[in-house]
Amino acid sequence: GDALLSLLNEFTVNSEAEGGLKQQTPAFTSYMRDRLIEGYEQSLEANDAYNRKNYEKAVELYQDAIENGRKPALILQEIRDARGNESGSEMQQYGYPAGL
Repeated sequence: GDALLSLLNEFTVNSEAEGGLKQQTPAFTSYMRDRLIEGYEQSLEANDAYNRKNYEKAVELYQDAIENGRKPALILQEIRDARGNESGSEMQQYGYPAGL
């Protein structure tokens, strides 16, 4: 959780401040960061339940994880897409598979 939180805090977007000055602002509100982390942690719990063959609990936890993490994950993808367009070669440099 803490490692993920520190990575999320690094994501910023350009915004315009008063007077037309450009500034970097956090890409995630604390609420969205918490939702993404909660969804990630629920997915880990779901994996554990699945491995224990508690399929009903696993399905419930997977559904909760998807519900909590979906919107923040989409925001992350938008940031990643925008940064890929800025750097041009980031996908090639880091070897992201096509479509990720």
